[in-house]
Amino acid sequence: MNWRTIALSLLSFLLSGIVATIPVASQSASDLDTLLTALQGEKTSNDAMQELLERGKADHEIRKYLAACLPTLIDQYKERSDGIPNLVWGNEARVAGELKIAEAAPVLARRIDMVTGPRSGGAQGYNFHERAADNALINIGPPAVPVVIEVLKNGNALRREIAAHILRYIGTSAAWQALEDAMPGERDPKVRDRIQEALDSRR
Repeated sequence: MNWRTIALSLLSFLLSGIVATIPVASQSASDLDTLLTALQGEKTSNDAMQELLERGKADHEIRKYLAACLPTLIDQYKERSDGIPNLVWGNEARVAGELKIAEAAPVLARRIDMVTGPRSGGAQGYNFHERAADNALINIGPPAVPVVIEVLKNGNALRREIAAHILRYIGTSAAWQALEDAMPGERDPKVRDRIQEALDSRR
């Protein structure tokens, strides 16, 4: 067997390996697209969320795929007109939070007061199941701090109160500093109480 025959055999082997992997990659992406579609359906959302969480935690490439797709999906939600909590959007937020998809933090912060679960009637801060964005931002952690600080500075009273609570639980030096800076100029008593509660918890 001469060198040309050896080279052609090697090239054929390499190409067959490359071609063999293409359907697998394509099938994986198609499968993930199907799961993302299922995530948006009320009857299929819970199961799709669980599978995406399991697969995303086990495979870094799947997490990267979701980091590229999920923020846009979260930002394209449709507001319900019937007053029922948006459970589907809550599932999308939970995936972003548990997989620590920092790319989703800005859109989560814009929906920081969105109710996504049944109201329990308790005080804000003890019912994260009501507002999935709150828990998601806490799970994302330090990368979410800058966008939450913006809410603390510029949001309405409820949004500022929630932002203070999130910063408390993230608990970085930047988060504590933002809370300290906000206190002197804060006029809403509920927000002041939330900021003070956060600062007291540090001690």
